[in-house]
Amino acid sequence: MIIELHCRSLRRGVPLPATTHVLAATHCTLTDRVTLMDTHAVPARLSPLLERFEQTLEQAGRATRAERAIALGVNASSDERRFEALQQRGSDWSQPRTEWGLANNAALLLAPRSISRGLPLEGRVFLHEYDPHRDPDGQTLEALMTAPMLVASWINLQYYASVAVPSLYGAGNKLLHSVVGGHIGVIEGNSPQLRIGLPHQSLHDGTTWGHEPLRLTVVIDAPRERIEGVLTRQPAVAQLVHNRWLWLCRHTADGLEHYHAGGWLPS
Repeated sequence: MIIELHCRSLRRGVPLPATTHVLAATHCTLTDRVTLMDTHAVPARLSPLLERFEQTLEQAGRATRAERAIALGVNASSDERRFEALQQRGSDWSQPRTEWGLANNAALLLAPRSISRGLPLEGRVFLHEYDPHRDPDGQTLEALMTAPMLVASWINLQYYASVAVPSLYGAGNKLLHSVVGGHIGVIEGNSPQLRIGLPHQSLHDGTTWGHEPLRLTVVIDAPRERIEGVLTRQPAVAQLVHNRWLWLCRHTADGLEHYHAGGWLPS
């Protein structure tokens, strides 16, 4: 994403500070460890900043591991043991549920980070920082509504359908899966029927469902006309909204407004 923004800025003739340095990174969603690539190439003048950044990533990883491990039944007494236990789950081929992935996702927020900071969102909200004051022409909002918003909707609907009608839209028992044709899909047991959606282990902990089937709620901090302009220009986005595959809301100083039948209603 940083590289994309960097290239976009160059195309628009926007000068970037000489201190700008782009780093690639990987995020392991099982252990919540972020690994920065090619840190040896970072200029010496940025070393203190890099060190603080790495410390912040490690601090965030420890906090997230402590939170996620509970749902997986990992009750280690220290972060070191917790990390080792989570890492072991990922390399254990007999483990049907290494992580919960994006289970229980419910909403997407396109707004300044200050709006959500400190709120108990319980890991159920996709956060994408967006400042409406720095996007007067609405191009950034349109990019967000035609990319992250669509992807979040795909993810949400996959979970939704897999729980609502698991026999048709779920992938069944992961323990019985056999891969067909390399990457075509999977079958369950001796059934010739290709299975779609998510396996039972990604949705159920053995006792209760780990995902609540709700259609995605999208909350945007932007003027009405800017949001409506994207709906007018982007039919794919408009279909999701008008056909109620997701719920579109607008954040205001007085609360939320809900988009319905071409207008906005207080939520």
